[in-house]
Amino acid sequence: MQGAMLRTAAPARAGLRRLRPSAAVADARYLSSVMDSMKGAVAQRQLKQQEQQTRKMMKELAEKDTFHLSDFKAYLDKGMSGWQSYIPGMKETDQYQDLERRKSVLEALTPVRLEA
Repeated sequence: MQGAMLRTAAPARAGLRRLRPSAAVADARYLSSVMDSMKGAVAQRQLKQQEQQTRKMMKELAEKDTFHLSDFKAYLDKGMSGWQSYIPGMKETDQYQDLERRKSVLEALTPVRLEA
């Protein structure tokens, strides 16, 4: 009776496909290469956006006769109000904290000092 049970259970397992370790490694390598290419594309896009923002800012600065602290404060406000400030943990980064410190110093100044 036990031999009959073993014979009937074998065909049910025969339909299962076993994943060879070499196939799993190949799949992992493929996923890794896809992720690397995506990271590279995102990094290139971010670099391009930073270059465009820098060009825009340089153009705006070149068109100004004078650059006051109020202008600097406006740039800081613009940088801190973007969508990135809503990302959890972003406000704890050193860069964001540095912007907060600079902004608090500028907010302590009077409007006359900001335009001097």
